Amino acid sequence: MWFSLFMLLFLLAATYFQAIQGTTSAIIMGVTTALSAGIAFGTYEYVAETALMGVVPEFAHPIAFMGMFLVPLIVLRLMLDSLISRANMLPHLLDRAVAGVIGFFTAFLITGMLAIGLQMVPWPSVIGFSRFDHANPKDQNELWLRMDRAAASYGAMLSAGVFGGEQPLSSDHPDLVSELGWLQAGVRGVRRTAPVDALTFQAASEIPQIFDVRGSNVSGRTLSYDPVDPAAGHRFLRVTVKVGGDPDKLGDSDQQRRFVPAAIRLVGANNEAPEIYPGIAVPDDVNPNNFVRTWEMGGIAADKRYTAGQTLPLPASGVVEVVFEVPKTFVPRTIKYKLGAQTAFGSMSSEPAPPPDQPAPTPTPTPTIGGRTSGVKVIFGKSHFGADLPVTLTAYQGATDVQNGSLVEGSVRGNAAEQGAVRRDAEVARFQVPEGKALLHLNVESLRAGSLAGQVLNFAAQTVENYIVEDDRGNQLTPVGKYATAKIGDDEIFELQYYPQPGGRVKPFELIKSAHLKKDYQLVYLYLLDSGAKAMKFSPGGNLRTIELDGENLVAP
Repeated sequence: MWFSLFMLLFLLAATYFQAIQGTTSAIIMGVTTALSAGIAFGTYEYVAETALMGVVPEFAHPIAFMGMFLVPLIVLRLMLDSLISRANMLPHLLDRAVAGVIGFFTAFLITGMLAIGLQMVPWPSVIGFSRFDHANPKDQNELWLRMDRAAASYGAMLSAGVFGGEQPLSSDHPDLVSELGWLQAGVRGVRRTAPVDALTFQAASEIPQIFDVRGSNVSGRTLSYDPVDPAAGHRFLRVTVKVGGDPDKLGDSDQQRRFVPAAIRLVGANNEAPEIYPGIAVPDDVNPNNFVRTWEMGGIAADKRYTAGQTLPLPASGVVEVVFEVPKTFVPRTIKYKLGAQTAFGSMSSEPAPPPDQPAPTPTPTPTIGGRTSGVKVIFGKSHFGADLPVTLTAYQGATDVQNGSLVEGSVRGNAAEQGAVRRDAEVARFQVPEGKALLHLNVESLRAGSLAGQVLNFAAQTVENYIVEDDRGNQLTPVGKYATAKIGDDEIFELQYYPQPGGRVKPFELIKSAHLKKDYQLVYLYLLDSGAKAMKFSPGGNLRTIELDGENLVAP
């Protein structure tokens, strides 16, 4: 109640302030607020994960969110104030009335942004407000007027519209406000963040039921397990993940490691609409094969405890099992852990997942997201080693050094349909690979950001192309070449670069641009690995997410 009251008073005060400033000022504030909110939603995760997680991890997201909202808001307001006159021809009362109406909608958005930012701060409740209702975990407490949800919906609308791209914000955060509530379910002192690479998928399977437990195992009292079936049209997914990495970045304020099941979320799509679900059950301490949703200690309903909101110790192995209840038509895509950590959902197994205290076999990697601002992501199962070109070049343009049918170095381009069919130039069929090296063809997908600001950052990543492959010997390798095939107009164009000498770097293609890499294209980066070395990781550079390549078994011949 108190948080809702505070937000309502802030809304009224901000509306009144806008009303007395006049219509022109209210319009300026409305425009700058709308633009700044779009910037904040599009950039706060990138800023938090790349610039603030190493400095103030627990406050990285709220600082980034409010900073990326307030800084543009202040700068834009000062610029427009200096350029636009405040004078208008409206009568005084009408001027105040119009300003009040415009100011209300502006203040509503500002208040919603403030409410979201405050709910990102790591405390169990915000001025007495706790969204997560343990007594009825499917329901949530809401702020008066739902200003936070309105602001989040506005951000999702921008991401899917004027600020949009192929991967909108809603695909990663179908319900941002509920996510924040689930994250805040833990007690004070429990860390709310985790490094982006702290989570690894291990196994997943469908189970027929979970349990509500009554009674106590103290003094010989018998536990009673009441089976719970999934709701009509739903199913239970049992998912095993491993939380690992630097203990200093995972431990709580008292050096323990704890988590809340609801802070583990499953993101995917249901009939193409993005949806997200929190963990609701974990293995029972007495019988790990039973996944428990609630406990009623001593059979007294007032003592009922809900798994989703309980603070639990993280096992020493880091392996955690949690159950989600999802629609049967729901297709899982990503698993999230606290704020920051996430991994791709792997393949489903028909066999039960192993108990949480035993390591699960590592599955074949599945396509892993690299973030909307990472430039590219690896397409698993498509990469290989070899010196052969993907096509035999016979009709091409560009500066090349060719010896005995092998490309020593250079940049070439041409019509893909003419290669091998039309002979105008010296035939080129292979790369000349330095002795003791092997050439890795890493097949990738070009990403498109979901907001205007994200597109700017994504464009920078794709321009710099600082895509790093790390081998099992600790070497960090930058690409020595790349090639692509894409449709430009009515022609399918092939373009290739290869610069294997020390210091050689790829450059943007001359003909094929990011806009052409939309449908039915191929994009491959080339790396030189020492013979016998194994490609282990791929990183877009900086502090962006690392993609594990170990399961691809890319060992240089």
